[in-house]
Amino acid sequence: ETSAKILHQAFELSIRTYLVTSRGATEGGARALKTFKSWGLEVDEAMFLAGSPKGPLLQTIRPHIFFDDQMPHTNAPHKCPTQM
Repeated sequence: ETSAKILHQAFELSIRTYLVTSRGATEGGARALKTFKSWGLEVDEAMFLAGSPKGPLLQTIRPHIFFDDQMPHTNAPHKCPTQM
């Protein structure tokens, strides 16, 4: 196989990791990013919303898996359209 074909297959199968937080970059958001990195987790994109709701962004991203540190946010599927 050509290297371009192998690269294309790897891209199709890759998992994109987003960190989406309502915190600002200078608040707990940067701490969350550092924690992920210390665990060896690569974050492809980090979004620090500084108090804005996550719902509109999550509707665009359409994550397959969604984790949140507050249970009420995970119980509101109309605010986070995921495949849970």
